Amino acid sequence: MRLAISGTAGQGKTTLLNAFLDNWEMYTTPDESYRSCIKHAEHSMQTNKETQWNILNHMIDQMEKYTAKDHVIFDRCPLDNLVYTMWAYHKEVGDIDEMFVEKCIPIVRESMKMLDVIFLIPITNVTENDIEDDGVRETDVEYITEIDNFFKAMYKNWSDEDVRFFPE
Repeated sequence: MRLAISGTAGQGKTTLLNAFLDNWEMYTTPDESYRSCIKHAEHSMQTNKETQWNILNHMIDQMEKYTAKDHVIFDRCPLDNLVYTMWAYHKEVGDIDEMFVEKCIPIVRESMKMLDVIFLIPITNVTENDIEDDGVRETDVEYITEIDNFFKAMYKNWSDEDVRFFPE
């Protein structure tokens, strides 16, 4: 089974992934995450087409290494990339334009066929998370909340069986 954990920054995705791996020893995770693509690139609130494209391709390349018979869990997936790309387009960040978003949508939709389950970790009012500044992720609360809203809108599209972002 191919699993992914998605959601905005600071919600415990990597912590959940590590706890999952400790309890489900038959599962693995790719040796290299999308973070390898952003070490020296403008990303998050300063992203651009090149960075988003590199992240998307890296994620898909990693997913293509596995089949439905494998036991793998991913820290983020192409859906995350699309959410961040759409946020950047909406906020007019960098050079991301409508044409780029429209180019990414069918690629992300097709890539969703390589996942069996996506766990979305949303912001809730149940717990408060102190957003850890690890030197890579954004810590801006407004930005993190906006990204979370995009994820929640995507979830609504999925639950409404909207095939624009998800395969039938």
